[in-house]
Amino acid sequence: MKTFFSTLILATLFLACNNATSNQKEDAPAQEPAATQQAVAPSLPGLPIEKLQDLWNRCDFIDIVFYELPISMSMDEKSSIQALLRQIAADPAPQPPNCKPAGRVSYQVEGENELEADIYFSQGCTYYVFLEDGKPAYANLMMPEGIYYFNSTIQQAGLEAPVRQ
Repeated sequence: MKTFFSTLILATLFLACNNATSNQKEDAPAQEPAATQQAVAPSLPGLPIEKLQDLWNRCDFIDIVFYELPISMSMDEKSSIQALLRQIAADPAPQPPNCKPAGRVSYQVEGENELEADIYFSQGCTYYVFLEDGKPAYANLMMPEGIYYFNSTIQQAGLEAPVRQ
């Protein structure tokens, strides 16, 4: 019964986020990143909702390391972890060949890596590629809130935001 309610809450959350995103897209003119990403069909499926729900319930630490930026981030508060998980869209992401990973995020449960993902964060490339056994297995778009979050974090470090919104 507890699992049913957790699933129901998580599904409602995703629907609410997707509705807010579609409303924003209707009001705003088309942007270059969306057109670039839609030009390539997704080659990997999206992360299954069960895996995301498991992270929602059990993840207790997130570590983010950027490859070329002089910053990294760690989170151990449940609310911060869940806020970051909300930034993963349900939609599978296309992976244009010119996109390069900007960093790696590790989702941990009790000190063990439960899941890892490469973060793609540059103009026209805003998505996650989740790894299983070190190989790409799933790819999900980043929600607009995630783009804003990473841009803001990078700007707070005194650096230029890599993605125009």
